[in-house]
Amino acid sequence: MQENPILVCKKQDNEWGLFTHKVEYVENGTEQVAYTNDPSWYQTFEQMHSNFNVVNITEVTYTSEQLARLEEIKNMSITDTVANDYVIEGIHGDGLEMFALRKENNELKELLADLAELVSLGGA
Repeated sequence: MQENPILVCKKQDNEWGLFTHKVEYVENGTEQVAYTNDPSWYQTFEQMHSNFNVVNITEVTYTSEQLARLEEIKNMSITDTVANDYVIEGIHGDGLEMFALRKENNELKELLADLAELVSLGGA
């Protein structure tokens, strides 16, 4: 079984999305896990093949932080592993360096604006 599964996928409109279901199955006596947006495909496949057995299908849930990170990168042209690391774990991998710097720069600008407002009001 894959320790860090890829949960991010490209949708037809070329935006990043997230798999909605985890499918656990046994194929030829080997337990496996797959992530999908179409669990019915596995159920249909099970009916057609005697060496394939769906064990469990569960809906995958994501945190609000993960969903927010997905929104940030949904139109970026990066690899699935980089997209997955960022959305699921918050890790800025290769291809996201400039994105991380821009994000940090915007946060610093907001802090500077807040400080300037505080100083102009006679604080600090």
